[in-house]
Amino acid sequence: MKKLIVVLSLIFCFTNQSFSETSDSLQLTSKVKRNEIGISLRGMNNLTNSNWSMSDFITLSYKRKINDFALRFALYHYTKEKVESYNNLIKVNDSILILTYYKTKTDYLGAKIGIERDVKISNNLVFFYGIDVFYSNIKEEHFVSSVWYIYGNEIEKINGNADSFSNNPDNTSFGYEVGINPIAGITQYFSPVCSATLEFSFLSYYTKIKDTSRTTPLDERLKLTISFGF
Repeated sequence: MKKLIVVLSLIFCFTNQSFSETSDSLQLTSKVKRNEIGISLRGMNNLTNSNWSMSDFITLSYKRKINDFALRFALYHYTKEKVESYNNLIKVNDSILILTYYKTKTDYLGAKIGIERDVKISNNLVFFYGIDVFYSNIKEEHFVSSVWYIYGNEIEKINGNADSFSNNPDNTSFGYEVGINPIAGITQYFSPVCSATLEFSFLSYYTKIKDTSRTTPLDERLKLTISFGF
């Protein structure tokens, strides 16, 4: 992902230079299509929190442009995973302890809708900001990741694999998540029908899973989207 962003940045610079050498009458941002569909196959999360890892990230988006504004709609799916011990150290006898690590796998499938405003920076570069509201269905599974014997200062794995988990979860819970999503970013237009967007999000949401709930006031995310106009 980092390499892709570097390549994209180089393309941005090259494209901007190319446009600066053309006539000012070439206003690409005024020729872009009113409808856009986009796809993002990978998102970067945990900018301030490294407890979770994200995978299987995909977002399908649609925008309808109205002058300097755009209506936004998207469907998305992603998976979060983390491994924890939950402080569940079990004493077998005076010299042996058992430590169990658990992996939590949480799948999110949802939709969001919102509005953005575009601010033209150059003939082919646009800054935008806006806000979305979203809803996600959640499926959360808990697995035994690994089990260890502890002999004094020595530790030995006796079950499981720390890099993978069983296909049979210990338990499965279902829930939902709702929230708001202020966004800001830049869009580089390569032609009236093709563009790339780097978007930064600030999420605030309420999560309910089975008998537990929590509120997250801030969760930062960054994603790259390739879009096509029609």
